[in-house]
Amino acid sequence: MKKENSFFGKQLKKILYEKNITQQELADKLGIKRPMISQWITSSRNPSLTSVRKIAEVLKTDINYFLQEKKSSEDEKINLKFIMNFIEENNKRINAEMSLMKKEIETIKETLINSGRKNM
Repeated sequence: MKKENSFFGKQLKKILYEKNITQQELADKLGIKRPMISQWITSSRNPSLTSVRKIAEVLKTDINYFLQEKKSSEDEKINLKFIMNFIEENNKRINAEMSLMKKEIETIKETLINSGRKNM
């Protein structure tokens, strides 16, 4: 059963195609054997972070190109909805706590006023 390519493997295959660089050419520039490149692309092996840095340097791209999968707009909408709900719930909690604090302050004020009257 064929293993699905990882995000890294897909990105590596894509950039090699876009830059018209063969697996052998990349392997030569990295000082490794070509089968290693193929294994990275097919996800049968994963490169070390040091290797990813070298690949990014050789291909003149940012390392994040290989590491950060872009989220779909649907994922972003879900994340935004989650954040908005989180903010709303926290605002409710904060408002409830502030209301209690105001009541406590009023109680303290009344107590101080009443105790001042008694001492007069």
